[in-house]
Amino acid sequence: MPVLVPYSHSTLRRLLAGTAVVVSVIVGAPLRAELTPDSPEVKRLIESGIVFLENNTDQRLGGRCLVGLCHLKHTGDVEHPRVVEAIRACQRVCQSKAEEISADIYSTGIATFFLCEVDAEQYSSQIEKLVQSLVLRQKEAGGFGYPEQHRHGDTGDTSMTQYAVLGLWTAKQHGIAVPQESMEKVCNWLIRTQDPSGAWGYQGNDPKSYRRIKQQPIRPSLAAAGLGSLYIASDALGLKSDADDRRIEGLPAAFRRVEQKGPQDGPKLAEVEPRRVRGAQIDGNRWIAQNATYKKEAWVYYYMYALERCMSFRELVEGREPSNTWYERGVHFLTAQQEENGSWVDRSAAVDTAFALLFLMRGTKKTIEETVTTDYDGLLLGGRGLPKNTAAVRVEDGVLVGKSMATSVEAMLDILADPQHKHYRDVLRFPPQLDWSTANAQERADYVAALRNIVRQGETQAQVRAIEALADIGDLPSVPTLIDALRDDNLTVTLAARDGLRRISRRFGGFGLADRPDRAQIAQAAEQWNAWYRSIAPDAN
Repeated sequence: MPVLVPYSHSTLRRLLAGTAVVVSVIVGAPLRAELTPDSPEVKRLIESGIVFLENNTDQRLGGRCLVGLCHLKHTGDVEHPRVVEAIRACQRVCQSKAEEISADIYSTGIATFFLCEVDAEQYSSQIEKLVQSLVLRQKEAGGFGYPEQHRHGDTGDTSMTQYAVLGLWTAKQHGIAVPQESMEKVCNWLIRTQDPSGAWGYQGNDPKSYRRIKQQPIRPSLAAAGLGSLYIASDALGLKSDADDRRIEGLPAAFRRVEQKGPQDGPKLAEVEPRRVRGAQIDGNRWIAQNATYKKEAWVYYYMYALERCMSFRELVEGREPSNTWYERGVHFLTAQQEENGSWVDRSAAVDTAFALLFLMRGTKKTIEETVTTDYDGLLLGGRGLPKNTAAVRVEDGVLVGKSMATSVEAMLDILADPQHKHYRDVLRFPPQLDWSTANAQERADYVAALRNIVRQGETQAQVRAIEALADIGDLPSVPTLIDALRDDNLTVTLAARDGLRRISRRFGGFGLADRPDRAQIAQAAEQWNAWYRSIAPDAN
C-alpha cells in the first residue's frame, strides 16, 4: 500500500492554508493512504485539541455538553471534570418541568444526546424530560426552531432541527419513548423544504406540498444538516423501500419493504413515503458531491461535524461505506487551520474545537457502532441497521435477524415483564421483530393478555414497547387498554397510546390530540375513542 508522506505541521499549513478542499467523491486525485481516527497524524491533532479543552469550555448548556462529549469520546472517563460539569448543567436544567425548559433547541438536543452517551439508564428521567421538551416545542409543520415570539418563530430551522432529531434518535435507541408521529412529521417537513437543487436552506420555506420551491440561503452546512437529519429520521422510522426501488442507481438490495406475516396483520403506516425519502437522499448526496467544500469562513467547524454526522448515518441507512475522501480532505484542512494552542476557531474557540474533534474522532460513527450494532445472544435485532459483524446475521423474508431465532414471543414477553432480566434494557433498546404466525389461537390470546398487563403495570418504557407491539399486530380488542393508557399520568405513555390507537384504527389523524395536551383534552379524546370503539364493537365489554 502506498505510504502518505508525513509533512510537518508548518509545511501543511503553507500547502493548504487559504485553499478550498473539495469534499466530492468524484473530483480530485485520490490520496495515497487512507486516513482514519487511528492514523498517527490524526491522533496528534486530537491530542492537541483535547489539551486545549482541558482548560477551556463554553458557558452555554450545549457548549458544555459538546466539550464534555469530546472528553468522553476520547477517554471514556465519566468522572472527567469536563464531563461532570456538563452532567451537572443538564441536571440543573432538568429541575424544571418539561414544558418550562427554556434552553434553546440546540442545547436541548445536544444535552439529550450527551446524557445518553454518559449513561442512559442512570439519567433516564432527565432524558425523558428533555425528550418531552423537544416534542412539546416541535412546530406543527414538523420542524424545530425559534420560539413563537422570535422573528423566525413561525418557521422550522434546518440548523436547529438537526440537533433535535439527533437527540430524539439517540434517546429512542436507548429505550426512551419518542412519539412516532414526531419523527414522521419532521421527516416529511425535511422532504418538503428541500430546495429543487437538492440542498436545504436556513428557515424552511414550506410549500405544504411535495412540489419543491426555492430555499435560501443555500450553504454546504445547511445541506449537510438537512440530509443528515433525513437519514436520522428515516432510520428512526425503520423505513424500507419496496423491491422496485432497487432500480434507483446505488440503492442497496437491503432496501425493501418488511412484511410481517401473521394471521391478523396490523395496519401499515403510510405517513411517510419511502420513495420520497430515498429520492430526497439521492438528490441531497448529489448536491453535496458537486458543491461541498471546506474553506476558512464562519461556521466551517460546525459544518464539518454536521457532515461527519450525515456521512455516518448514510453508512448506517445504506449499509455501506461511501468513499473516505471527504474525511481525508477534512483532516488536511484541519491540520492547516489548527492554532498553536491546539484549538480551532472561527467564532467560539471551545465549541469550534469540539466540532473539529468530533469530526476527527468520527464521533457519530462511534456512537452508531456502540448503540446500533449491539447484538445479544438469541434475540432478534430490531431492524435498526447492519451489525458490525455481518456474518452474524441473515435475512429471512426481508427481515434482518440474529444468529438464532430461539427468542419466541413468549420469551420476549417474559423479559419485558422483568426489569431485572439481563436482557431487559436490550429489549427496550432493540425491540425484536416478533413473528406471530406460529402461535395458535390460545397462545395468541395469552400473548396479547400479557402485553395488556405490561401496559397497565409495567415501567414506562416497557409500557411503550407493549403498546407498540399491540399496535403492530393490530389487536382491535386491545383498544380499551390503550384508551386507559391514554389517561396515564406520564405524557410519554399518553402519546404512545395515542399513536397506537391511530395505528390500530387506521385513523391516522386520530381525534386531534396534540403533542402537548392538557388533562381536559386527554379526557375528551378518551371519550371520543370510546365512542368510536363502541360504534364498531357494540358487543364489547
